[in-house]
Amino acid sequence: MTMVEGGCSRLLPGNDEMCRDGKDLPGVGGANRKKVVSILALLAAATCFSLLGVLARMAKPDLSTWEICLSRAVIGVAIMVALYFVLDVSIDGPNRPVLLIRGLSGAICFLANVAAMQLLHIGMAMALFFLFPVFAALLSPWINKEPVNRTQWVYILISVTGTCLLLWPQSAALKLSRGHVLALGAALFGGLNISLVRRLSSDHSAFCIYLYMALVSIAVSFIPALQHSQMTMPPAFAVFLLLAIGMLGTVAQLTLNYGFVHLKATEGSLILMSQVPISAILGLVFFQEAISGLFAAGAVLILLGGWGVSRAIR
Repeated sequence: MTMVEGGCSRLLPGNDEMCRDGKDLPGVGGANRKKVVSILALLAAATCFSLLGVLARMAKPDLSTWEICLSRAVIGVAIMVALYFVLDVSIDGPNRPVLLIRGLSGAICFLANVAAMQLLHIGMAMALFFLFPVFAALLSPWINKEPVNRTQWVYILISVTGTCLLLWPQSAALKLSRGHVLALGAALFGGLNISLVRRLSSDHSAFCIYLYMALVSIAVSFIPALQHSQMTMPPAFAVFLLLAIGMLGTVAQLTLNYGFVHLKATEGSLILMSQVPISAILGLVFFQEAISGLFAAGAVLILLGGWGVSRAIR
């Protein structure tokens, strides 16, 4: 796994001199290659997040959202500490206030998103969540001073059009349930997360960003997890779900953080929108959630938007 240290690629510890010189490692040169690796990392993150959603749905109602958040955070901290001692990765950074804000924002986003997936169809929850590029586009000029160019706005509008096809396939009437509100809240904090990661990535490693989020998540979810525990499933299966969710969440977050190192917030956000069709397919396979023609059309438009942004940044 490639580590990001101060915005420079590091495959192994001990390459500090090369990073200080601003040079890349042998065989990993070129801005285009970095962008390709970032795109692949974001696609891996989308797949892991989709699988996490399936497991979160399977856990309902035995495991609360708080327990799922806590398990992911504890496993994430354990993995970060292990990597620190084994590979000497960086797990701290100079901008702790922003790291803590990013950690709290990430915790709220995760809690709201998992709760939405337990209340709505997975495809619906993901469609609503993937309005977050709109929030990222609105926040990025203020947080990162990265204006959105006209071409990118065109592809953003294409992606938003596709998302609307998924949300309102039969009626323009707006009827928001608790699940819809939670998904929209997750989208808002998701957009903030992406913009903050972009701001932090220049001098904070992906490991550092995730560790702070995991620590804040533990602080936020520990007491509620104890209060809302309602275990009825076999203990072995519950432990498997918690471990799998923790591992998937950690891998997804690290690949997401790495993916945004060489991509702007709005660019990476649109690539991540591949999670919508992935989640819809998994919802069909595991929970028989139907995929309509309009849903498929919306997914195609979302993928087209992601492709357009990838093409625009070459």
